[in-house]
Amino acid sequence: MQKNNALLNIPRVIIEKSHEALRKLNSDIRNSDLIHNISPYTGDFLGIFTDGSSIYSERRGCAVAVFSANSIVSGIRRKSRVLEHVFDVKPFYLIIIPKINVPMRVHAIMHGIEYVSALAGLRKHSDEIELVSFDGSFIKAIREPFNAVLNPFKEFAFSHINNVGKEEGLKDIIAIIRALDKEVTSWLKEIFNSNDAKAIIKSFRDEYYLIIDHLFDDLMQYVTEDDMFMLQNYLMLFVEQNFYIFALLEILRVCEEKRIPGIWISKDSEARVLVRRYPELKYSSDLTILDSILKDGEFIVLSEFLPLQTLNYENFVVKSKGDIISPAKVHAIANNLAIELYEKFGSYNVVYVKMKNFTLRITFPEKLLSASDVNNILAMLNKISPKGYPEPLMIAHYRCILREKLADRIAESLYRNCDENMSSIICSLLSKLGREIIL
Repeated sequence: MQKNNALLNIPRVIIEKSHEALRKLNSDIRNSDLIHNISPYTGDFLGIFTDGSSIYSERRGCAVAVFSANSIVSGIRRKSRVLEHVFDVKPFYLIIIPKINVPMRVHAIMHGIEYVSALAGLRKHSDEIELVSFDGSFIKAIREPFNAVLNPFKEFAFSHINNVGKEEGLKDIIAIIRALDKEVTSWLKEIFNSNDAKAIIKSFRDEYYLIIDHLFDDLMQYVTEDDMFMLQNYLMLFVEQNFYIFALLEILRVCEEKRIPGIWISKDSEARVLVRRYPELKYSSDLTILDSILKDGEFIVLSEFLPLQTLNYENFVVKSKGDIISPAKVHAIANNLAIELYEKFGSYNVVYVKMKNFTLRITFPEKLLSASDVNNILAMLNKISPKGYPEPLMIAHYRCILREKLADRIAESLYRNCDENMSSIICSLLSKLGREIIL
């Protein structure tokens, strides 16, 4: 057996096999003319560039989360980079109770806030905009509800079936799902009726627990005492995921109507699709693999190299009793929202591009951008990416970034002042973690 590399602690045989596979992949791609070059861009354009940020402080009975977002209308005017409008969501806090699934819940709310910020700019300047861009991954954004809601939904469903019997349990769950779909979509339509981002976020913040409490009270008729907390966990995640999906759909609707491409840009990505054909590269991500292959100004459209999956809305909703017990089914999104999202925008594409020797992964719904039009979008981005990443996205990031200690300070401030203004149970929720008090 060959010794490991002294610095990397990786067996040399693995490195050599990876290098050989990398050379083959490079040859296959280039010999098939799958590598394209970014064309020059000489015109003017404006785009919306959005990023969001969230942090949270874990307390004894809750979490105190802080959110912010920033959208910038920026681009090229008369051969110069310009920043024309800014849409800020100033930092605000939200107490997260109960202290269950906190990271996933905070993440969903943050993305909803981010999309609301972009929506405000898009609705106001849609006639000027030629591009909408977000930090992150479109594929992850539309897959996230399944991953977030799967376990809480199945835990509740199987617990209830076990407690009341299969036939009655399935009947109850179908009734709960139908009521959830109706109530949650009605509420979301109402709060998104405003064109003002601040008004939408205020409504969400003010009504967040009211809608959950209302749903819980209405749906308790269907469950036993043993199921109630599992129902509550599911309700919370369902409301939060649908808030962010509704905001995303609003963005996609405007983009479709105005024929504006929408893209998501990842600086880092762990996606591994290429290894399906090149298993010797299984220890690497597609981004790191293509970073070694692409030269400055080159890009590859992944669908030209291998087929990409289309997401099916039926995996994200429950329509029948049989779906409830299927391991591949979860009711994560209201049925009407899921049909629109996945039937219209469930087909996506992926582009890897190297600009200024920095490789990015760009994902987008094919409904908003065809593979033949990718070059024009990349030419725009190349024009505003002096460091290989769109400068407006960097500005949006720095304008909204939250420092970790902020949530701790807010939480501690709320706790210190709770005796005078809040009930004893709120004070108990906001107190420090037991280990911080005792140890």
